[in-house]
Amino acid sequence: MTDKLTPSEVTSRAAMVKVRRARLDDIPAIYACQAAAYANYGPGGLCDERQLKMQIEAFPEGQLIATIGKQVVGYAMALIVHLNDDSPWYSYGEITGNGTFSTHDPAGDDLYGADMAVDPDFRGHGIAGKLYEGRMNILKRFNLRRMVAGGRIPGYREHAGRLSPEQYVEKVCRGELKDPALSAHLKAGFQVKGIHMSYLRDEQSLNFATFLELENAAYRKSKRIIAASPMKRPVRKIRVCAAQYEMRSVASWEEFEHQVDFFVATAEQYHCHYLVFPELFTVQLFSMLDPDMKPVDAIIELANMVDRYREMFIAKAKRSGLYIIGGSHPVRVGEGIRNVAHLFDPSGNVYTQEKLHVTPNERQAYGIQPGEGLKVFETRHARIAIQV
Repeated sequence: MTDKLTPSEVTSRAAMVKVRRARLDDIPAIYACQAAAYANYGPGGLCDERQLKMQIEAFPEGQLIATIGKQVVGYAMALIVHLNDDSPWYSYGEITGNGTFSTHDPAGDDLYGADMAVDPDFRGHGIAGKLYEGRMNILKRFNLRRMVAGGRIPGYREHAGRLSPEQYVEKVCRGELKDPALSAHLKAGFQVKGIHMSYLRDEQSLNFATFLELENAAYRKSKRIIAASPMKRPVRKIRVCAAQYEMRSVASWEEFEHQVDFFVATAEQYHCHYLVFPELFTVQLFSMLDPDMKPVDAIIELANMVDRYREMFIAKAKRSGLYIIGGSHPVRVGEGIRNVAHLFDPSGNVYTQEKLHVTPNERQAYGIQPGEGLKVFETRHARIAIQV
């Protein structure tokens, strides 16, 4: 390209960086810039020219390029969506319509930053900052509530053997480490709201990504007169951790809780959405009771622990961000005892499902009575039911 600048020329001409809306005739240059910025991805991991065309046509005002002279040295692609505040666990493909921006919704209030890149030969000259300024202008022009993005953490691979993704991100946020992507987002004012697993395929980030948010201080809710519903999801992948629980003797409640903590920590480590404990696993606490106690009296004593059981799992669900199905636990209902499954959500709510068909042993030895009704629970990840 005859207009291509050398890095030394850019230094003296950095003030000449211009940001404007992308046009269809810019697509070859945008693709070339993308290929240079993501050289490790290969053609299969990039948005092709057809997808870039669809992005520009879907939301022309949201697609920006940075130029010096006639050379494209950076770009920023975005669309408007309406995300569920309780659920940041969207994948890149879900939000962007697999890179086509078919999910663009003018009635939404979130500006989703799908991609931003600067030609590696011209980094360090404030080009990304000017692209962010362009995006902030879009936020203000369309009166959008916030800008969100799934941010790569390409520096994580070098630290993966020593740090978890959460520890790595925390160190970058504190300034103890520098990440090529996350540090730039933080400098632009983004806050890390969570960490994705399998947000997109990215070897450098080991498929992890940050969920980033930047609020629009100029947002005026009263002007958002068009109502919108959160974007619909296609079939999604949900990760469930099923606890293979060892029913060993415990001498105290604290010992029981320590065993529960192991499974909560494991589910967190593997970025699970749901953690499922076995039915009536709390009968492990029988080992704390008088061994000569009759079964029916032991189950009543266990039912008396229901408040402590619930308080424990409420705290663990809130701290971990997991949906925890805390197995089931005997609960007094009227004059009888029922075998009740509990669902604890990250907001501190508790939902229950009674066992409908009790076994002869439950009925005869423990006096457990059948429950009533099958419930369906709406969670941020999926609609679920619990069969006890």
